[in-house]
Parts: sequence; C-alpha cells; structure tokens
Amino acid sequence: MDAKTASEMQPRLGGPCRQLALIEDVNIDALVPPGRRAVILAAHPGDEVLACGGLLQLLSHRGHALQLISITDGQAAPSRQSSPEGHSVACAMESTDSLRRLGIPLVQLKTIRGRFQAGDIENQENALLDFLMRHLRPNDVVFSPWRSDGSADHEAVGRVAQSCTVLLGAQQVEMPLNAWRGTSVDDPRIPWWRARKLALDITALARKRHAMNSQASHCLAPKTVDRNTNEREQLQLHWELFFV
Repeated sequence: MDAKTASEMQPRLGGPCRQLALIEDVNIDALVPPGRRAVILAAHPGDEVLACGGLLQLLSHRGHALQLISITDGQAAPSRQSSPEGHSVACAMESTDSLRRLGIPLVQLKTIRGRFQAGDIENQENALLDFLMRHLRPNDVVFSPWRSDGSADHEAVGRVAQSCTVLLGAQQVEMPLNAWRGTSVDDPRIPWWRARKLALDITALARKRHAMNSQASHCLAPKTVDRNTNEREQLQLHWELFFV
C-alpha cells in the first residue's frame, strides 16, 4: 500500500474523533479474559456488526464462546406483501449473512432471537429482564448498548443488561452507537474516563464494512441512526469504542 492510500484509509480526527486519540487502548484479553463467554445484546438487526463487528472477529479467531441475543427483528413489516413472519425470517437471514461476511463460523456463535417489539422496549423491560436472566451466566462478559445512547431502545436494553449483570455477578461492557452524532470532545454526557478503544486492522475493517452491506433497510428499527451519515462515520474509524 502506498503512502497516499494509507493516508486516505486513516480516520479523520474531527469532533469526538480527536478525543479518541487520547483514549486508552485495550486488548482483547482485557475485554474478554480467556475462558469467559462473550454475549452481545443487539437491540436491532445490524447493531452487533456496527458496534462490535471487529471485536467479534478477534474473539472468533481466539476461539472464544460467543452468543448473540437479537432483542428485536427491527421495524414492523413495511407492506401488505410482507407478513410479520416473513419479515422476521428475512431479518434472521440477513443477520446470518452479515456474520458469515465477518468470517465467523456459525457453529461458534449461538444466536437467540427475542422477538420483542422494536420501538417499544422501554415498555417491555420486565419481560426482557426475565428473558435475559434465562440466557445469561455469572461468568459472561455482556456487551450491551450504552444506557445513555440517545435511542430509547438502546437505552432500555442497556438498563436491563445492567440489572441482569448485577443480579448474576456478570460483567457489563457498554457500546455507544448513536452517541457519535452531535457530540463534541467536551460533551459531558460522554464518559470518556470509562472509554477504551479496540484497534482494528484494515482486514477487520473491510470485513465489517462488507458485513454491514448485507443489512437491508426494511430490517432497520424505527428512528435508528442514518446509515448514510452516522454509520458511515463509524465504519471509517479504525477503532471500536467501549465503556468499561
């Protein structure tokens, strides 16, 4: 790769990205110690790839046990030609394809679908707590959306994940998805002191971009981030951000 191409691949350190340069790096063993299972809670289809597609690749390469819990199947079926059942199947197939594009063997990652109603998780938190308590273990490292992410669904899943991990004695790691939009390096809402960044190499980043391309718009949740702006910015970063 020539110098010009390498330069073009680097993220532009503007806005919150300048703060990223100051955030402590974290290695994979510090996030998920050997022998522990990583559980990813995705409020909506595609969230797992956007928030931690690189992390999933690294954990897979190290042979970690992985579990993805997809809380919803995205927004309701958009037309009379698409039944709720058909929509659910289509979203499940897209999720499977995105994981394949990440290079993760499906036998290594167990997927559970919660089929909660997207856009209304905050009114289903008790049911979600019962659901997650049946599937989480005390030794898990649970990756959830950040509790102050700016999306009602993300925040509800983050709150319930916190309750579960406290009850079980498990570990919660939070992932910001919407938080990049409209923030600045001095934004007091962002807990920079808890932030750690996981570096992605060019191969991991390319696989992550490829995986996101498998997510069709009809499986997105209501009021999710604009895939032409915020998600594009995240996919240009060479890091994934976690609050520990």
